Amino acid sequence: MSAEQELRDVNEERLAAVKAGDLKKLDEVLSVDLISVSPAGTVLGKAEMMSDLKSGNFKIQSFAADDYKISLHGDTGIVAFRNTMAHSYRGTERSGQYRVTSAYLKRQGRWILVAQHVTHLAQQPYPG
Repeated sequence: MSAEQELRDVNEERLAAVKAGDLKKLDEVLSVDLISVSPAGTVLGKAEMMSDLKSGNFKIQSFAADDYKISLHGDTGIVAFRNTMAHSYRGTERSGQYRVTSAYLKRQGRWILVAQHVTHLAQQPYPG
């Protein structure tokens, strides 16, 4: 299996773990020093992400990741993709399309998410 396919698979498994609330799987694939930027610009670490999932503050009802672009740089992989998602955060239902850029680092033979940035796609695309 190619490294690109490994990264895509790890990314899909991570999204499925978030949807399922699988904290054990997420603990394995999220770096202790994770930096994640939400569509609202909030910066979250692993502890905050895990807490939101455990408490039920963040729930994914459905997701579909596609339009993958993957770039490898040694033990670092950058995964950019579109995620069409229905979810809720603190009781507020949200849905739409998002562009996500995720940075993975290969540690002890496994890909670990170290950074992520999520942008909500506008209804009307901007030029360029």
